[in-house]
Amino acid sequence: MVLYIDTREFEQAILALADGDFKVVNSKVLCLDSKRRGQFLKAVNNFLRCEKVSIHDVAAVVVEKGPGAFSALRTGIIVANTLAFSLSIPVVGVSSVSSDIKTSLQKARIQISKALPPSFVIPDYGREPTITKPKRRVVY
Repeated sequence: MVLYIDTREFEQAILALADGDFKVVNSKVLCLDSKRRGQFLKAVNNFLRCEKVSIHDVAAVVVEKGPGAFSALRTGIIVANTLAFSLSIPVVGVSSVSSDIKTSLQKARIQISKALPPSFVIPDYGREPTITKPKRRVVY
């Protein structure tokens, strides 16, 4: 099984499972706010449990690497990299303009055959971060 993770949107995530031929078996859209984002790994585990798939049945992870919201991308990529590292399976990052799972999985199909664990995905935020120096308040 191939686990697909898409967290490009700030308040939603898409999880999907694909078989060995990269055909989508099932997918789920999760609503994630800032409080639930910390529980994303638990949501992935619950998704696999509902599909009656063991974490050890996952042979590869495909994750959308961007562009997208900074915190959202970081959450999905950290989970994908952690799963791949802990299970010694390949992880592949894809960039899709559309949110079509089938297209993303077909892009990843060739990359997965070339990827060897340990591998990891680096996010592509789409622009430079807009980090500013905090304004100091003068207290009298």
